This record gives sequence, C-alpha cells and structure tokens, in this order.
Amino acid sequence: MHGAVNVVAGAVDLLVPTQPGAKHDLSVLASLDPRQASQEHASVLFADNGGEGGAGGAGDGAGAVTWETQRVGGHNWASLFRVHGVTAIGHLVTDTEGLDCALLLAFPFWKLRPKLITFEHCHCDGPNSQRSARRPVYERTVAVLRAHGYAQLDPYENGPAGLFDPHGLDVHFALADES
Repeated sequence: MHGAVNVVAGAVDLLVPTQPGAKHDLSVLASLDPRQASQEHASVLFADNGGEGGAGGAGDGAGAVTWETQRVGGHNWASLFRVHGVTAIGHLVTDTEGLDCALLLAFPFWKLRPKLITFEHCHCDGPNSQRSARRPVYERTVAVLRAHGYAQLDPYENGPAGLFDPHGLDVHFALADES
C-alpha cells in the first residue's frame, strides 16, 4: 500500500486483511476504520467468494482472515487535489470501507462540484450498518449532498448506464443544477 485518503492529511494506520491461500488480493478491502477489522465483517466481505476457511473464505481452503497494520501516507481532499493537479471532477467514486460518509462530509464542495457522486453507504454508521433502522451519519451525508444541489438517482430508472449495483451497496447522486 502506498497511501490512503482520509479526512485529515498525514501518516495513518491502514488495516489490511490477509488470508492464507486467498485467491484474491484482499488489500482492496483495507480500511482506516478499526470497526471494519473484525472476523464478523470479514465473513460478510468474503462470503460470496466461495471459500471454506475461517471467515467465509476468499477461496478454496483459505485460512482465517487476519488484519495487518501498515503505516502509510494519508491525503485529505486538499492535499490529494494539489498533488495530482485536480481542478475538476466528473464522477467522484468512493469505496473506502467505512469512511465514505466521513470523506463526503469533509469534501470541499465550495471548491469542486462533481457532476456525479457514487459511494458505498453500507458501512457509514459501522460495519454492515445498512441493516440498521437508524443511520445518523448516512442521513447527515444525504442531507449535506442535497444541500449542495445533489439529487439521489434510482439506478434502475434514471441512473447513467453502468451504475447498476446488484448488491445494493452503492448510492448515486447527480448534481441537479450546475450553476
């Protein structure tokens, strides 16, 4: 891992799942949120990978998932935009295993206004929180997006091509007025 996006800039501890015998690169499921580093969460993450070991397995005979801490450089939005010369965003996509809502709440909408925003909502209020009746962080994020002129899209009806998410983990918001 080379770095991570965070609410604040600076070195961070990234929790990276590993699993003996895994068929897939599990580092794509790394998170800065310690609530994500659990066997319960790993079970849900890897349940559809057909493995038999440990936490649902990422592949044939794979062992239990463990979480390794890696110290990496962290960028907030300002440093990320500066380092990479970002001056406009067409489609902002986040899938940060637990920090999506926090990152969107910290996004500098006064500076950049992505035309489309897609984010994974299922961990905004803790691991697999989409099952919770009350989701204050997610609800606040939706309110902030609406206040900045975004409307939630129904990917089944009016979403741009390719937004369909068979697992229902992502939500999509489009900028309603581009003034």
